[in-house]
Order: sequence, then C-alpha cells, then structure tokens
Amino acid sequence: MKEHTRCYYCGTDGFIFTDYTATDTGAQARITIEKKHEGWPGIPHGGMGMTALIELTDLIDGTMDRYPLDTRFRFGGERLALGDTVDIGIEKREDAFHGAIRTPGGVLPYLSATIKNAVNPAHEERVRKLSERLAVNALSHNSFLMPDFSDRLIFRQTFQDLHRYRLYEFRDQPDGSVIMICFFSDRAGGLPANELNTITDDHVHPGPLITLLDETLGWAGFLAVWQGGVTVTLDAYFMRPLRPDEIIFAVGICDSQQGSFTRKMVTCSGGIFSRTGDSIEPVAYATGKWLTKPEFKEKMLAYLLHDDNYLSAAAIYNKSARER
Repeated sequence: MKEHTRCYYCGTDGFIFTDYTATDTGAQARITIEKKHEGWPGIPHGGMGMTALIELTDLIDGTMDRYPLDTRFRFGGERLALGDTVDIGIEKREDAFHGAIRTPGGVLPYLSATIKNAVNPAHEERVRKLSERLAVNALSHNSFLMPDFSDRLIFRQTFQDLHRYRLYEFRDQPDGSVIMICFFSDRAGGLPANELNTITDDHVHPGPLITLLDETLGWAGFLAVWQGGVTVTLDAYFMRPLRPDEIIFAVGICDSQQGSFTRKMVTCSGGIFSRTGDSIEPVAYATGKWLTKPEFKEKMLAYLLHDDNYLSAAAIYNKSARER
C-alpha cells in the first residue's frame, strides 16, 4: 500500500475509511460521510465511494502498483447523505476483487464494484478510436464556464482556490458528433497533475482521475439533454499511472440517450489525456450511464444562479471571448 502525501480529502490515518480489518483475501472498513466528501449539496460525491473501494483493494493487494487497472462500478439502492456512516467491504474471488458500500444492516448497496489488474481489449480499442477522433480538426468549437463542484476530492488543499471554475469546450466534428473537452480552469490548456491529490511524489491517485471522468462524462450527457442526473454505472480503465509532472485534460462524449423526458438515460464515454506540446497520450478511459430527470435540472440552475462569483466570472469570460 502506498502511503498518502498531500491529500486533504482523507483522514489523519491516510485513508477515507477508518477502523479497517484485513485478511489475505478481503477487508472491511467504515466511512463517516463528511462535508468534504460532498458532491451535489447534501449528498456524497460518487467519487468518494469509488476512491474508497480502490483504496481498500490496494491495501490488500497493492493494486495501484500494477497497471492496467480495470474497474466497474454500479450505483443504486440505498441513498446516502452527509453525516451517514456506511460499511465498506471487498473480497477476492478468482482474479478480481468484488466490493460494496452499504448502510449497516442495509440490503441493497449504495455502490458495488469489481476491480482487477488486467488488460481490457475492448477498452484499448475504444481508446484508440477516441484518440483518432481527437486528431481530426473540428469544424467549429464553442466554450463556456461552469462551477467546480468537487474541488475537495480532486485537488490538493493548497490548489483548491485556483480551480473554482472549469472551461468546457464543445467541438463539432466532421462526422456530426460533438466532443466536449474539460480544461479544469477558466482558460484553455491543461491541468498540472501535481495539483491533484496524490499518493507519492511519482504517482497520482486514481481517485481524483475517476472523479474527473465521472464529472466530465456526466456533464457531456447532462448538457446534451439539458437535464441534471446521477451516475448509474461507470467503467473506468487506467492504462498507466499518471506522473505529477504531466499536463492533462479530459474528454466527454454523449453517445446515446433513451427514455422519456421525465426519466431519460444517457450513455457517455471519454478519457483523460496527457499533453506534451501538440502531442497527446491516453492515460485513462471510461464509459457509463447517467439517469437524468427534469427536477435535477432545477437543482442545477438553483445552484448556479445563487453563485454570484460564478455569474461574475462567466460574464467576464463571455465578454473576453467575444473580443477575441
């Protein structure tokens, strides 16, 4: 297990969870959901649970020392809120770890997972095709700002105030599709990986990356149907470790949508890429589904319209964009 450094998100023991017990094939622990674990107001960020399950697996098996890392997450069942205490457990069966997070005595888990170190040929092929699409010149592009909803999980504490907003760029592709690029700040470019929560000086934690994937893909879907939503599934594939000296950006694509206006499911895919000059290299890939509803849109708008700092920043950005 790699010890944490510079991680604001975790507790004093270096983990999200507490009071863990472990054997050669499994482990159990407990998490009390705190304000710093928040995603949407009042509820935990899905990245918190996914990060905790990856960490508990790494505690037993050194998972984050080996790549590729293939993960599958399924949300559903119990709803959680700030202040709740939940049980987390993982168990090794054959070549993979299977885990879940649930309330004490609960039947349906809030989150279940499968985690293993293995090559996933299907994801490898999808990453190759995504890289080819990014290499094609876009017909046009448009950008706008959105507030950052999860700075506590993603960024080291000293950098959180630098990342209050994110720039999203939509690129119209020749094949008729739209690719969304997330730059994590109020200007185009990339994010220095050393500003993320890390494990060691040479290895960035997968937790911030899976959270960035969850949010980037989710927003690609939400903005395609103009409804807010919640994560239902997320399959994340980490091809290699991310070094702190790299520069990254994220990509999200809404691939399809099904259902009625009152209950629409969007399927999205994308990845995280490392940038060196004009060259890019894939680091991670993800695909997943999000359930969107009209009432989630109202929550999103209420959050945005009460953020005076966001409205001011967006006005300044839009003015400068018109002048460029």
